[in-house]
Amino acid sequence: MVLKRIFHPSAADPTIVANSWWEASANPMRHNPTRLTQDYKCDVAIIGGGFTGLNAAKTLAQSGVNVCVAEAGHFGWGASGRNGGFCANTSTKKSLSEIQKLYGHDGVIAAVRAQEEAIEQVREFCEIEGITSDTPDKNAELAVAHSPYQLQQMRNESEEINQILGVNTSIMEKDALGAIGANSPSFYGGMILPWGFGLHPLNYLRALADATIDAGATLSPNTEIHQVSRENGAYILTTNNITIRAKKIIIATNGYTSENIPTWCKGRLLPAVSSILVTRPITRKEQQKQGWTTHHMTYDSRTLLHYFRLLPDGRMMFGGRGANTGDQTEQNTFFKELREQFDDIFPEWHAVETAYQWSGFIGLNRKKALFIGPIDNDQTAWASLAYHGSGVAMASWAGKNLAELILGQKTMDQLPKLYTNPTHKFPLDFLRPQYLKLAYAYYRLKDKRYN
Repeated sequence: MVLKRIFHPSAADPTIVANSWWEASANPMRHNPTRLTQDYKCDVAIIGGGFTGLNAAKTLAQSGVNVCVAEAGHFGWGASGRNGGFCANTSTKKSLSEIQKLYGHDGVIAAVRAQEEAIEQVREFCEIEGITSDTPDKNAELAVAHSPYQLQQMRNESEEINQILGVNTSIMEKDALGAIGANSPSFYGGMILPWGFGLHPLNYLRALADATIDAGATLSPNTEIHQVSRENGAYILTTNNITIRAKKIIIATNGYTSENIPTWCKGRLLPAVSSILVTRPITRKEQQKQGWTTHHMTYDSRTLLHYFRLLPDGRMMFGGRGANTGDQTEQNTFFKELREQFDDIFPEWHAVETAYQWSGFIGLNRKKALFIGPIDNDQTAWASLAYHGSGVAMASWAGKNLAELILGQKTMDQLPKLYTNPTHKFPLDFLRPQYLKLAYAYYRLKDKRYN
């Protein structure tokens, strides 16, 4: 069966490896998992070997479940090995007031508590595995305003956080940003959010894969699933001329999900390209000349936002949105645009060379929040998808919670309704690529209007 996707096929080719700093610098795995070469039977088969799939597999295997993870490329090939390493909260595009309006005060508190649990889950694992945080403070993410109007909007957001969550956040004016080493002519102020830390995502992913194997799970790389069918109550996953037979399945492919594996997925997800560049190491003197010396995870107030942070060796990682299809020609054009945006924000670094650049897919959905839950009536097929560009923490949390649901250790009503409510198809779902193009055109105008 031919896998159906709404983006350029080369972007889903597992033989094309990202030209990323993470791939160039990651620690090797202790184990060397190899592709299955004969038919396999298990209790649970997981499609996708990223943060969701591996956390689910590890939790299941630790309880004695026979679990197999099928990954299309090498482990870390997809978004879990391509992201910016922001272990932060959210995984929703809804504001706190929107969530509260839909689900009440208890609903918004439950959603935020889950986000906090997710960050601590990843932090605890990283501490055990010796994966160091890249962030100076235990919990800190910096939001910066790219216009006076957006600074006022940030003041409103700060008040909302303080009122709904009882969390003290304060606004910094431009001078205060400079005082913490976050100086740029593009920013008018900012706000420190007390959640999250930066990490090397591929180091985390590989350590997680090793721990999952240690727990007893079977990991099969280079195993792209081409068909899912049912036979006598079992799921039959077809790949590489062999089959994986399982009692239950988990779909954990997020932005790389195909439209027909399984057919439930059709029309429910909108993949969007996120692109990153990483510079050569920037010397301390060069950092001081620009006035940017902080290692905080940072994002700006644009709708087509930028996200960036200084890495431990002084490289600047800088990401943004704007490319549409994943086609390499289009992507190369956007990399030039992304670099121009970098130079606008950090003019003193215009001569600092780009050493790596790559892209990957995030997953969006119609309800603007991640979905976790069953996708069939008998609760034998499960999924967690649509992290909205913030999946390091929440994909990890979702994987663990999917496993606990399957094990009967949790019930759906114990999870936040924001996440468990159904994710419906987009209307006229075949027009999703056009929706994205129109949305990006509007967002560019909006960002300029409030510049």
